[in-house]
Amino acid sequence: MNVCIYSQLVHRKHVVFVNTDLVPANEAREFGGSYLHNEKEGKLIYQVTESLLRCGVKEEQLAIVSVYRSQLRTISRYFEGETDIEIATIDKYQGRDKDCVIISLVRSNTQGNVRKHHGCVNRLY
Repeated sequence: MNVCIYSQLVHRKHVVFVNTDLVPANEAREFGGSYLHNEKEGKLIYQVTESLLRCGVKEEQLAIVSVYRSQLRTISRYFEGETDIEIATIDKYQGRDKDCVIISLVRSNTQGNVRKHHGCVNRLY
């Protein structure tokens, strides 16, 4: 991502949703079990985060949250443990505040079935 996306967002929107419907980034289950993650979404979040950092956003201004711990492990691998960005579950992050919070919703499949964990919208506020 070469474009400074931060300049497109700052002072314009309080919430920005990125539609990834056309990105072939389906969810997968870790080790064939019930631990959901989305590798391509994880990489996209890493790229967006790196773009924000290049545009002058400081690591301490950023947080990355997800409902799924396995997704947080996926995202953390891209940073190779070399970051001060807070990466936490939505539940653990409650009560904290950052200038920019990136939410990884993970769920994406050909059936359009993405509501299981996201049914409780209050967890995102």
